Amino acid sequence: MLPMLRPQLPDTEQGEDTEKEFQRLAEERDRLEAAIAEAQSHIDQASEYFARYPEYVELEKQLQLLLREIEILNDDRAQETLKNMAAANRIADQKPAERVPIEKQKSYIKKLYKKLCLLTHPDKTKNPVLLELHEVVHRLYSMGDIRGLEELAERINAASSKHRFLRENAREYLRIRIEEYKQICSQLRMNLAFVRTTPGYQLYRIYCGPYPVQNAVYALKNSIRNLQNHISNLKSGF
Repeated sequence: MLPMLRPQLPDTEQGEDTEKEFQRLAEERDRLEAAIAEAQSHIDQASEYFARYPEYVELEKQLQLLLREIEILNDDRAQETLKNMAAANRIADQKPAERVPIEKQKSYIKKLYKKLCLLTHPDKTKNPVLLELHEVVHRLYSMGDIRGLEELAERINAASSKHRFLRENAREYLRIRIEEYKQICSQLRMNLAFVRTTPGYQLYRIYCGPYPVQNAVYALKNSIRNLQNHISNLKSGF
């Protein structure tokens, strides 16, 4: 991702309101990311605590084995489907390179390489992102990866066009960024809610309550019993 530009808006009331909205959403994003990191640290803290108790560790291993068995029972057909899809995608990804006749591919890839070098070489740009891509360009060229070079060229051209537009339209740029931040914050809120419903976070809640080891062992035994019943149903064809 190219670095985010920070345009200066004209000193108008509308511009100030837009800037404040941008700052508010940026702060909300940071707050949500911090909350997710904190929840994950709680999960790690609880896991580290219960890992000291052999009975809990043994039950946890048993639980993971049962989960793996269920995954295998459920996913045999799904895995075959995914393999077929992956094969189809690989064929589809190869099509753009097939536009170039074999006898012309050598000259075509050289032209692509030179074009990308003009954009990413240290003598041609000071943009740190483009400088990092210079090594990628060289690696793709040495591998003869026409498709990879084409995709990289498309990404750089798209990013350059977007940045030209953003430099010329500062307020519109902020509106676009605000919409992006709204989507990011919405996704982070869902992520945070999901983390707080995971077994790991429920384990943290047990850890914070009375008799944590006894309650954790009891919860694991219940989970194991439910999984065993579920496996029996799967094997019976239900």
